[in-house]
Amino acid sequence: MKKLLRSVFWGGFGLMCSLLIFANLPHKFYISVMDVELDDKEQLFKITLKTFADDTQVVLEKHFGKESIKIPTEGVLSSDVSRFMKSYFKEKMALRFDSKKASHIEYIGSEADWDNIYHYFQVPAPDSIASLTLKNAIFMEYFPTQKNIAHFNISGERYTLVISGDRKEKTIRISDKNER
Repeated sequence: MKKLLRSVFWGGFGLMCSLLIFANLPHKFYISVMDVELDDKEQLFKITLKTFADDTQVVLEKHFGKESIKIPTEGVLSSDVSRFMKSYFKEKMALRFDSKKASHIEYIGSEADWDNIYHYFQVPAPDSIASLTLKNAIFMEYFPTQKNIAHFNISGERYTLVISGDRKEKTIRISDKNER
């Protein structure tokens, strides 16, 4: 019995030590996921971008040279943090329709949900779309292995882009049946 208790104690202790040691190590993959939905009624692209909270905090602190940026574990982000987010995303993201000048992506806000941050944007939609080019260079200057995945739902058709490496933007060709 004594042996069993000792093995349970040391096994649990070892597990706890391992968790404490590895909990603070950086993870080896960096990813963001963007969902872009065309709202035909409002003539808007509604965008939700999901990032990891720890990566977001590191990027904002490095990018703006401030150690005091704190991201909460839940709820809407403070106006100070939102101001940094808005500035960063304006620099790193753009949406271009039919090779025309990039449309302004309007930052609406961000909210935290434990270790994820959800960022919300909108972009006015043109009357018809033959192609759409997304620039999404977020976090790439700080995490070279960053992958930014974007899922588009345009008039019932789904498209996916994976942006990584040196290529900071990619284009989708929209089929004629999706012209609005």
